[in-house]
Amino acid sequence: MSREQQRWSKTKKQWIKDNPPSYGDYWYCIIGGRALTDDLERLDYGALPLTLDHDLPRSRAPGKRHDLDNLNPMCEYHNGDKGSKSLDQYLHSKYSKQCKF
Repeated sequence: MSREQQRWSKTKKQWIKDNPPSYGDYWYCIIGGRALTDDLERLDYGALPLTLDHDLPRSRAPGKRHDLDNLNPMCEYHNGDKGSKSLDQYLHSKYSKQCKF
């Protein structure tokens, strides 16, 4: 594991610690509302894997890559679909509100 991967792993663990799951022991995609989990055993119950998205993308604000206030829970579909847009740009663009699985 590279030094950057180790640092990201620590950032994600800290975010999870600071932002415990809400209702039903899940986080929820801020775009589509689908339940998200970091517990692989819970994926069988309809939850999607938790990914963290950067409000201000890494490409535009590299200094905020590990800023916990710049992270939000998002499903893999919306995280990939958002790409290098800011969260605000993505929310105001045409997008699918339904989380894919």
